[in-house]
Amino acid sequence: MKEKRRSCFALLGVMVIVVFLYGTAMSAQKKTIIGKVNDNYQIVTADGSIYEVEGNAQGDEVVNLVGRQVRATGIVEESDAMNIITISSYEVIGQKNLTIVGTVNSSYQIVTDDGNIYTVEENEMGFELIDECFGKRVRATGTIEDTGDMRIITVTSYEVIGE
Repeated sequence: MKEKRRSCFALLGVMVIVVFLYGTAMSAQKKTIIGKVNDNYQIVTADGSIYEVEGNAQGDEVVNLVGRQVRATGIVEESDAMNIITISSYEVIGQKNLTIVGTVNSSYQIVTDDGNIYTVEENEMGFELIDECFGKRVRATGTIEDTGDMRIITVTSYEVIGE
């Protein structure tokens, strides 16, 4: 009788472990979310859902895009009523590559001949462009993001023209 009881407890223990592992596997799934990156290492979707961004190469890049809208794909796990996403790929929504020609002003902007204003992203290449080209006409190539309020150019290359 004792052996039968031990066998039942052992079987019950194995079943509990299997159910736990199955539940953990089922709670993690690949998903694509669209939302705005905040300064708390999170992505907030339009419906107010909050996803904590797990630290990895792509996640570290995404959390530096504060204020920008992203489409992120990765493994989503729920832990303690929190959604955690380990990002495998992402894209910034509203960005495109473009070359613009205009004059660099003192407000960290390039003003094109047709009056469009592009704010220069504050990074190494952007600071270099502002320092070396203030008041000059330039041809700048980079990623353009239209946020609705402003256009931001992340400069990848530039040249002074018509000095």
